[in-house]
Amino acid sequence: MTVADTNAVVAIIESVPILASGVTVTFWPSNKPPATPPWVIVHPAEGNDDSDRLTAPGGTSHPSFTLHIVGSQASQVQTVTGLVKAKFVDGRDVFTPPTITGRLNQGGYWNAPIPIQIDDSVIPNLAYQVIEMGWESQWLSS
Repeated sequence: MTVADTNAVVAIIESVPILASGVTVTFWPSNKPPATPPWVIVHPAEGNDDSDRLTAPGGTSHPSFTLHIVGSQASQVQTVTGLVKAKFVDGRDVFTPPTITGRLNQGGYWNAPIPIQIDDSVIPNLAYQVIEMGWESQWLSS
C-alpha cells in the first residue's frame, strides 16, 4: 500500500456527491469527519506482499483498506454504502481496482464482515458499516 493507493481510494469515494467533503483518513490528523453524517473514514493497511521472482526486482502487493461508512441512521448508511460500492464493484459483482500510474492493479474484493451497527454511546446515535476492500498490485517495468 502506498500513498498513491490511499489517494486513489479517497478520490473515488469523494466522487460520490454526498461525500465530496466527508472523507477522512485515519493517519492524516488534519482531516476530521464533518459535524453531520454521512462520512467515510478510510483505514489504509499494508496487506500482504509477496515475491514470485528471485532473480529480478518485482513482487506483488495487496493494498487493503477498511472503511467505516457512518450515517445518522441505518437506512442512510445502507444508501451511502451502495453508492460507494458502485464505484468499486460493477453490476456483475466484479471488483474494479483504482488505476495508478506505473502499476498493474487487478482483481480485488469488497467485504462487509458484520451487519450495520448502531453506536448508542454518542448523542445523537450513529449507524455505521464496516467494509474491507483490497486488490492485487504489481509494478510495471519502466
